[in-house]
Amino acid sequence: NIIMTTCGRQHTLALKADGTVWAWGDNAFGQLGVGNVSWTDTNTAVQVLGLNQVISIAAGTYHSMALKNDGTVWTWGWNGWGQLANGNYNNVCFPLPVNDLDSITSITALGDHSLALKQDSTVWAWGRNSSGQLGDGTTLPRTLPVQVFSMQGIIKISAGYQYSVALKKDSTVWTWGDNTNGQLGDSSALGSLTAVQVKSLNKVADIKGGYSHALALKQDATVWAWGSNNDGQIGNGNNANQKVPAQVIGLSNVITIGSGYDFSFAVRGDGTGWSWGNNMHGQLGDSTHINSSLPIQIKNFCPLIFSVSDISVSDFKIFPNPTSGVFTIDFDKAISWQLYIYNLRGELIVTHLIKKQAITL
Repeated sequence: NIIMTTCGRQHTLALKADGTVWAWGDNAFGQLGVGNVSWTDTNTAVQVLGLNQVISIAAGTYHSMALKNDGTVWTWGWNGWGQLANGNYNNVCFPLPVNDLDSITSITALGDHSLALKQDSTVWAWGRNSSGQLGDGTTLPRTLPVQVFSMQGIIKISAGYQYSVALKKDSTVWTWGDNTNGQLGDSSALGSLTAVQVKSLNKVADIKGGYSHALALKQDATVWAWGSNNDGQIGNGNNANQKVPAQVIGLSNVITIGSGYDFSFAVRGDGTGWSWGNNMHGQLGDSTHINSSLPIQIKNFCPLIFSVSDISVSDFKIFPNPTSGVFTIDFDKAISWQLYIYNLRGELIVTHLIKKQAITL
């Protein structure tokens, strides 16, 4: 029962519903967390040692992170820039706790730096800092967590490659670090060692940092993007870098966003998936290898849409499970259903009796 996945450069992590973490792929630096290193790839999932009660995971290029339900952070893998926050630069092939860091509610990583959001809405960072992506006013790598200057009232964080993004309670967006391609969104190309506000952007509900471009989902369900645009990943119909946010053309009623290396992704409220940017390897899912600077609909994306008024059954089976998070059924008439949801292996994972009100599983 996988509830969350994340990828490094050549390894993948998966969080199961029972709070354990599983990994596969490259293990040259111990990033799989199985107690050893190997130059032979692991092509089946293996359990990360000693981890339980995990609620979130993150991965950098060659390092891995886990957040436990007690608010502690655990790290393992490559540590060449201090990205494990263990006070040195030694690689570790099994999870170790980050010392003097507690009450964490969210973690994120990309490249060789990591971020953590505390319960008090402050942001903490460690690892590589060559472009100021740690936001502590220096370019020194940090082997222990440092507080990001002037960042209070934060509700969401997202790491870009050598920059960072944060969303405040007032729905404004703030960035720091590398700005070569305009990814700080402050109308300049100058990097910043401390947080700057993204210009002309408010009422934001979610953020995502990519390699050198960033996305924001606004409360009105529109998507805005800024930064590198050489492959059309901004989604505004051209390939010019964007130093301030531009609205992604033709997208409305968006409920979630995602950002890859040089492409972007969104899901609309009708369940359809849309993508734009680089398509060299078919990552846009439109059955071509042609880049697109405008959103295009993903083929064979599996939305689950139906009207209860059209269905008259006593039970309802869903195979496979179409979601990794929240699944809601709404209806406008009295019904009594037995709902069954199966995973990809055909195993029954949810049984629920539905009566009269919408449910969330």
